[in-house]
Amino acid sequence: MKINSSIKHILICATSVIALASCGGGNDVASGGAVTGVTSASAVSAGGPNGATANSATSNSAVSTSVTSTKAAMDRIGQNSQKSSIYFDMTAVGDMSNLPNAIGSSGMKNYNMVMFGAMSATDVNSNGAINPTYLGYMKSIISLESPGTLNFYTVGGGTTCSYGDPRGAPCNGTLFTGNGTIFANAAIKQVQAYNTALNAAGLPQLVGIDLELENGHCSAFILDAATAIKSANLKVSIAPQIVSSQSNLVSTSPQNNVWYSSGGGTGTNYNPPFVGGCQDPSMSVYWGKGGSPANNEYYPAIAAGKVDYIQTQLYNQYGYTIDGTNPMALGSLAKFAQIFSILSSSSCSNGSFPNSSCVPDSVSGVLLGEAVNNQAGAGSEFTVSVPAVPYLTVLNSLTSDIANSLPIMNGMMMWQASADWLYFNNAGATSPGQTSKAFAKSLGIAN
Repeated sequence: MKINSSIKHILICATSVIALASCGGGNDVASGGAVTGVTSASAVSAGGPNGATANSATSNSAVSTSVTSTKAAMDRIGQNSQKSSIYFDMTAVGDMSNLPNAIGSSGMKNYNMVMFGAMSATDVNSNGAINPTYLGYMKSIISLESPGTLNFYTVGGGTTCSYGDPRGAPCNGTLFTGNGTIFANAAIKQVQAYNTALNAAGLPQLVGIDLELENGHCSAFILDAATAIKSANLKVSIAPQIVSSQSNLVSTSPQNNVWYSSGGGTGTNYNPPFVGGCQDPSMSVYWGKGGSPANNEYYPAIAAGKVDYIQTQLYNQYGYTIDGTNPMALGSLAKFAQIFSILSSSSCSNGSFPNSSCVPDSVSGVLLGEAVNNQAGAGSEFTVSVPAVPYLTVLNSLTSDIANSLPIMNGMMMWQASADWLYFNNAGATSPGQTSKAFAKSLGIAN
């Protein structure tokens, strides 16, 4: 994660909130306020939580959870602009037909990362044959983008059974018997086919694959998929849920209990029952504590250097608190920004945070993910207090958090375009794209 260490160092010494390292030099740690939540699971092996170096695990049996996170990881933020990422749901045919006109080239200037999703089971099984409807949507959006925008093809979402991680009923008959490499190779074929068509149209190509694998995909599956994608010279983005590792409490001072989960549940949806979203017996040591149902499934891929962008889902977070507060309450975004700045600091490599998973230098950025409004279909700051807190009050709180956190954050991920540009009136907004424009302005990248 890219953090400007000199700015961050000044902030820490000025506020003197977290006393984990001397202000005279050495370890940089974020300062800070009150935050809300996380519930979760663990993928940090006993005896090496945040130590030494990340092993390049390449198989299901070799999963590393140790990683070095150094000052170099923080210094990159001053060399790059903030990232502003938006998701387009190409399965929503009516919405996608209307979005290009609603957004226009001016509206697309609010984003420099675009996620096109989501690959379906039919797409995975198509042996690289493109979906002409999806291609049309991609062309219409990409033609409006500013130069240098990074385009990703999203695979995953909640329909886990379509992506080859079998759990028994109701996931019998899945495509790939849980093989992450085979799954990734199918996705890579799709991307290559779309890129051939985009190149023929004179348009920028997809640069990578966004893994939004939910409902408890196992760490070995995710690691193998990310490894295959990187081997194909494509970037890897992930969209984990942030969860609590040791209890139902995540705190900022001292920072603890943060892991990166593919979500999951317990026994009622799967046969045989599974705990923490993972049925793999070798993962039993990673099962969550404090009653949390989620695991740290994404972290081995992060630790192995196979992830370029982490787009955290800071919505749909339940069952835990941050500093005793709901993780979707007003002000929580600033707390998450603080947490991830700490987890990208050199202090992580010295084992100061044994119950959290640090971010190695190989990660280009950690984006904070928010729903754009209460029409986005996700629990978020826009919904947790609705109707008591109106849209504009929540938006002003979020943009203030962004502006105040700029020295220690990498950018924002937004879910999703239709809610912001087509259904804004239902959310209490007064103009199309109101959230995107406000976020981008706070990030310093808007018109």
